Amino acid sequence: LGLFNVYFGLWSLGSGYLFPLELAPEWLRQVLLWLPFRATLATPVELLAGLVAWEDALGLVAAQVVWAVVFVGLAAMTWNLGVKRHEAVGA
Repeated sequence: LGLFNVYFGLWSLGSGYLFPLELAPEWLRQVLLWLPFRATLATPVELLAGLVAWEDALGLVAAQVVWAVVFVGLAAMTWNLGVKRHEAVGA
């Protein structure tokens, strides 16, 4: 539960859930733009609201795809490591 609360706190701050990312100080906004949290909430909202030009929209969608590939790869690696270490009675 504690780890989830840390994740949710980071996600809330980094995704634009608590406040628009444009209101963050410049140094913090630059950090938040490189983290995956923006791709989960701020990017879809900005795209659906029409706040982003088409040229910028392609870059934002590409960033979402990159983050999805990264996390699917991490999940697959974690799964494979877990399967190798898994032991069960009768298996």
